[in-house]
Amino acid sequence: CFVKVRRERCLMLISDENLGYDLKFDEEQRKQSAHMEIAMVRKEYRGQGLQRKMMEESEQILKEQGYHYLLGTAHPDNVASVNTFLKLQYEQVMTKEKYGGMKRSIFCKEI
Repeated sequence: CFVKVRRERCLMLISDENLGYDLKFDEEQRKQSAHMEIAMVRKEYRGQGLQRKMMEESEQILKEQGYHYLLGTAHPDNVASVNTFLKLQYEQVMTKEKYGGMKRSIFCKEI
């Protein structure tokens, strides 16, 4: 199940995959966790803060729906995505191999 927040220039997907297992969350914490799956911005619109704005809007929707933990991943070398998570006050909790061996940093924000 995905929640799609779509705009003309970008797309945000929220997945039902639960990164709470990676963070050793208990069952209740996992139920209150949302995985910020994909935030894509068309190349010609990059550099305008649209990824951040989409995440902020998604965070508000998820908070209204009763979620308490927002989780996401980014490749450690993806400076734009890592910086977006950090600017939005996510904590970089760990880096590990995910998704068939891809190196990913896992981020968490409590709301």
